[in-house]
Amino acid sequence: VYLDTDRPSGKLILVGGHFVNKMTEQIPNIADVLTAPGDGTQAWIDKDTGYVVVAGYTADDTVAAAKDLISAIEGIDMSA
Repeated sequence: VYLDTDRPSGKLILVGGHFVNKMTEQIPNIADVLTAPGDGTQAWIDKDTGYVVVAGYTADDTVAAAKDLISAIEGIDMSA
């Protein structure tokens, strides 16, 4: 776990939108994606950086995105 001021390297999971997370702010077009409440309720992988982005327009949207990521992880069949 890192703060957005730490500048970690490698593949990252960014949590929090561009208003609260300086690392997320660097995602191209993030301000175009998160424009209103209800935006960003699902986690996604940014194609330019490879980062998993868990960021919504509001805190509740970010919580929904986090729950989406958790559900996706729980759905992975580890026995295959």
